[in-house]
Amino acid sequence: MKWKVNTKTKNAKHMLLAHEVYKLSQEEGLTNKEISTLLGYSEEMILYIKRKFQIPKRKIENRKDKKQICALCGKTEYIRRKERRKRYCSSCSVAQGNKK
Repeated sequence: MKWKVNTKTKNAKHMLLAHEVYKLSQEEGLTNKEISTLLGYSEEMILYIKRKFQIPKRKIENRKDKKQICALCGKTEYIRRKERRKRYCSSCSVAQGNKK
């Protein structure tokens, strides 16, 4: 990870929480409110952890909110903003690959 850990911090609970907050913020692109709801902490606690461990702002391009509808089965999936849309969903593309 590329975020700094304060060496004076010995609270393992905060370090584990910081790891989860980093993962959700950077890899999933979630907001502080979404992270707090998901982990069961207040938004203030999430902000405190982000400041304490110097976790950068979320990476919005990693957020899975771009809608994709499969041409074969009509199933709706959400993909990352930086991903290109595909013609088929993941399960149909595997099925299409097996038919060849």
